[in-house]
Amino acid sequence: PASSAGAGAGAKRPAEPRGGADPAPSKKPSPSPAGGEADTNWQAQGAAAYRTGDYASAISLFSRAIVMCGTGGTATLYSNRSAAHAAMTDYEKALADADECVRLHPEWSKGYSRRGNALHGMRRLEEGKTAYEQALRLDPENGVVKRSLQDCDKILRAGPASGAP
Repeated sequence: PASSAGAGAGAKRPAEPRGGADPAPSKKPSPSPAGGEADTNWQAQGAAAYRTGDYASAISLFSRAIVMCGTGGTATLYSNRSAAHAAMTDYEKALADADECVRLHPEWSKGYSRRGNALHGMRRLEEGKTAYEQALRLDPENGVVKRSLQDCDKILRAGPASGAP
């Protein structure tokens, strides 16, 4: 689902980057397992807060889960917190968390997708496009990333008049 946060009253903005918090715990094996029961609980509460649109609470809960992991958290937690920051249009923090997600799990497409979302939101479109392309190299069938890349390409083709820097 695309984020609609951040559009000012009456302001026409290009499509926001897509994505959302990963549910926890997942029934399928996660490429980035949570560290323990306590952080999984915070993660589940954070995902629930995200789903209801309470992004500030989601950020707080994912942050607690990261602390509870003791070694800096898991890629999933940074990915989820990145999504919450992006939903609040705090793209700088979203990018920092996406970069940490990539550092922790460089073979997981979600980190690059989150990176693309943050860069897309910051209107650093060429960098966002590169991140989305890396996500698709790792997960070629990801429809959300394909649509995000198409949105990014559309803005790039439209040029500066579309609101791109």
